[in-house]
Amino acid sequence: MMDGDHLGRQMSDINKQPIITQGLAEFTQKVPDIVANHNGFLIYAGGDDVLAILPLEDALDCAKAVRIHYQDCFKDKPVTTSISAAIIYAHINAPLKNLLHKAHQVLDDDAKAAAGRDALAVHVYKGSGPAVQWAKKWDDALNTDGDYYLNAIQAKLIRLNSDSNDSEEGIFSSKFLYQIRHRFSLFKTETQTLSDENNQLLTDLLCADFIQSARGIGRTDITLKMARELIQPLLAQCKNPLNNNHIDENAALLVRFLAQKGIERGANA
Repeated sequence: MMDGDHLGRQMSDINKQPIITQGLAEFTQKVPDIVANHNGFLIYAGGDDVLAILPLEDALDCAKAVRIHYQDCFKDKPVTTSISAAIIYAHINAPLKNLLHKAHQVLDDDAKAAAGRDALAVHVYKGSGPAVQWAKKWDDALNTDGDYYLNAIQAKLIRLNSDSNDSEEGIFSSKFLYQIRHRFSLFKTETQTLSDENNQLLTDLLCADFIQSARGIGRTDITLKMARELIQPLLAQCKNPLNNNHIDENAALLVRFLAQKGIERGANA
């Protein structure tokens, strides 16, 4: 689910109305092709609203493509706008009515209110509630190449697995990604924030954990430099979109979920 930001208030300006109307018409016209190109099923695309059902592997890239198209439609126009997105990962048999309600909540409460708009929020639902809740400003979720940092982190972990003696699961079945929650708790204060002086200590500790986990799957070649190249961007994705001193483990759990394509295989919690 995606929705434009700040367009409603600008529609009160009579001079901007035809510009906004034209931009939205251009936007709506191409959205069906974008969704289809990502193997999805479009439920609706009207105005600045989009709702679609997509495969797990394509949802993030489709949201990114829709955002790029939205930006292009208002480029060089005297209109200030952005678009926020909510992605809900759920079982194929989950009631669509419930998922639609959850998507509205995640879009409004996480992507817009908590992350401050121009953001992406992702929930993974298992059983009765969300197993993962992650949100990030678009500009912080995407690297300079326009790809998700989470994808780059996932790719590094998959390459690590492919060269290990446990290529089926490897690092994803280790305790490393789940231990992050415990490590974070050691460095949080009563206000659930991470102090600046502890940030480097946490990075070093997670690097050591990662190297140890890699050795457990037969990768004895992982250096501290290699570990930092993975841990530092992962930590950045674990930080609150509006407060970098607030951290949680959801980005790490989302990486694991995406790499496993939503299938749990013997995780050690």
